Amino acid sequence: MLDPDIITGKLVGKTFVSKLYFFDEIGSTNDFAKISQLPDNSLIVTNFQIKGRGRFGREWESEKGKNLTFTIFKKLDIEPLEQININYCVSYSILNELKSFLKQFQINLSNLDLNIKWPNDIILNNKKIGGILIETKSDTKEFIIGAGINVNQENFTVSNYATSLCNELKKPVNLNNLLVKLVISLDKNLDFLTFRKYLELYELWKSNLNCINERVTYLASNGEKREGLVLDVLANGQILIRENGKNSTYSSGEIKLQF
Repeated sequence: MLDPDIITGKLVGKTFVSKLYFFDEIGSTNDFAKISQLPDNSLIVTNFQIKGRGRFGREWESEKGKNLTFTIFKKLDIEPLEQININYCVSYSILNELKSFLKQFQINLSNLDLNIKWPNDIILNNKKIGGILIETKSDTKEFIIGAGINVNQENFTVSNYATSLCNELKKPVNLNNLLVKLVISLDKNLDFLTFRKYLELYELWKSNLNCINERVTYLASNGEKREGLVLDVLANGQILIRENGKNSTYSSGEIKLQF
């Protein structure tokens, strides 16, 4: 279980986090951030989300006290066309810290394939271990940054493509320590956004993608199943796919890549 005293002591006033809101259970940490008047840089954490969800309203399966589900409410002076960089910063920060975290274990890291599935799912050994849901409040420069990481859950009933750190490491992980490390990683990488080092951030994020130069199956917006070769992922977040001799670009809302 998470301990709010440990989290507060290590993050509030020592990172960008200004205040912790902790709940044993809550409907959704993102929804709480939407309806509440929160100070900038608030961190909302819970042991269990009753109505946890991913992108496009998909269900996020999580057992109580086993995983990390949290939201950051943060104001960022970023123009609408540049807001994709928030996704790059958050997903890269989480991935990079998970890589560092895994190095602590005396195992063969070459057996742990950790990368990003476009646009922001975290994949471990070809299974989903984490996801990010970024939303805006009424002001387009107020951001609700939600993240879910499968940590100590062993069984998943909703998806056959989910896994956890515990499953892959064959041992439980301390939730408090991991949460603190993830937030500190984001704290360090916020300079990419503050100083608009967008190209450098994009290149770091892109270098961890698992789809470039790979053939993928994807669902078009009309539900049609198609196949193509991923040529590139552009700085604006669009994916470039070659199918039947023709190149096309898609946004994340237009297609869904399949495992």
